[in-house]
Amino acid sequence: MRLRCDLTVNEGKRRLVLVPYESETRETLALRLAAMVLFFDDAPVAELSAKHPALADQEYRPDCVALDESGRVKLWVEAGKTTANKLDKVTRRYPDAKIVVLTANEHHARQMRQVVDDKVPRSKLLEIWSFRKDDFRQWHDALREDTYVVGEADGISLNLVINDVPLAVDLVKF
Repeated sequence: MRLRCDLTVNEGKRRLVLVPYESETRETLALRLAAMVLFFDDAPVAELSAKHPALADQEYRPDCVALDESGRVKLWVEAGKTTANKLDKVTRRYPDAKIVVLTANEHHARQMRQVVDDKVPRSKLLEIWSFRKDDFRQWHDALREDTYVVGEADGISLNLVINDVPLAVDLVKF
């Protein structure tokens, strides 16, 4: 499923098409869209080419990324499960960037925090955010192939209407 999105967030407007990567689940696609909305004011990009200078010599690609004025990575978001090895390399490569792992539920976030703390030397550079279970289900179920999002995103809070479904949530940090 591809998502064609019209976003009106924090008084800004943007059109976005999210195409799933090979074997990417609908849940991960929903998390990628959530990251785009949460970090809307940073002008994030959902799909940055591996040839982009900001990713030069980087074997990994982010699910959502924002660049600073000089074209360097200032935000890197991983949607859903990811590996400690990937997070270790990203924290080494971009020590000044905000690095966030966005999960669909608190159980996965707790597991990720434990793995990261055990296996990633710079784990304190990583933020792990999670929807509460019912909140993510509401977000996920409101999405359609043509999605309209209107509202506000402030830090880790969302106050939105998604395809006529109101949603007000505060994500949890781990």
